Amino acid sequence: MQPWERMREQIRDARRARGWSQEELGRRIGVAKSTVANWESGRREPDWNMIAQLLRLLGLDAGEEPDRPPPDAPNPAPSSDITQALNRMAEALQTFAVATKLREEAMQTLANTMRLREENERLVMETIQALVDRRDLHLPSRADAGTAGATS
Repeated sequence: MQPWERMREQIRDARRARGWSQEELGRRIGVAKSTVANWESGRREPDWNMIAQLLRLLGLDAGEEPDRPPPDAPNPAPSSDITQALNRMAEALQTFAVATKLREEAMQTLANTMRLREENERLVMETIQALVDRRDLHLPSRADAGTAGATS
């Protein structure tokens, strides 16, 4: 029997002896119930820091402790909880990036709309001025309005 197998059995037995569910043990050490279940079933192994925390919390003696990795050695693959949290953070960052790009596009569209509005106003004013200057546009005067009423 491997050292971790003995420890996981000790941890499971100590948890049960205290009347704690996997959920309760997980709450006390800050992990999900599924993480505790994976440890107890052997599907996953906690890192050395978590093993030490479990042993302290449950009042267990590591007994014949397996060789510890050197302090600068990388931890085993992150637990599924951490991986899920990192995946959610990556998705949130992608959503933020998309929202930022959409905001920039909306601001550019607004600037273009304002520029076109100003250009249209300028063109309308130039057209009106050209018509008035050429006298192609006959604007009725007050005198014209008075005469029109007298002839009826």
